[in-house]
Amino acid sequence: MIEKALVYGTTSRGLLVFDEPDFHEVPIQVPGGTVEAGEQVIDAARREFGEETGLLNRTGFRLLGDGPEEIKEQNLSLIFKFDGQAIGTVRLDQKSDGRAIVRLVAITADFQNQGHGRSLMTRLERLALSLGINELLVHSAPDAAGFYQKLGFVAFEFEAGNFRSVQMHKAI
Repeated sequence: MIEKALVYGTTSRGLLVFDEPDFHEVPIQVPGGTVEAGEQVIDAARREFGEETGLLNRTGFRLLGDGPEEIKEQNLSLIFKFDGQAIGTVRLDQKSDGRAIVRLVAITADFQNQGHGRSLMTRLERLALSLGINELLVHSAPDAAGFYQKLGFVAFEFEAGNFRSVQMHKAI
């Protein structure tokens, strides 16, 4: 089995994603790559992050959960395209109670503030409804809460803990 290390570089402004300008067929992605024989996953994450971003010797890496969330059957990692070009991403983590958590929402910088985020979320809501989901939850960055409010989300604590995010929900 080939192990992969994916890096979710986040700030209060969003998720670090990139594209391959010389290879337009490669979709938008997060930094990551193959874990080499004998290499720890966390070390592979640091190495791949440095190789793919040029940001070397970064700290603050930590392992998330019991495995890659992207490969769990109930979690859908989605690419948003405009005119055939990948310009955004989102992940929909389906729960067993008719709810789903919206995660890792990002639109590339060149396409922000043009209505693409709203369009991505509209399509995500349609998909969620088709899957039997009736409520969307989100951990919003504080400076993105206004975006979600314009889409009908309201503040709502759904997970206990000391989060820096604004927890919100929307019935669909």
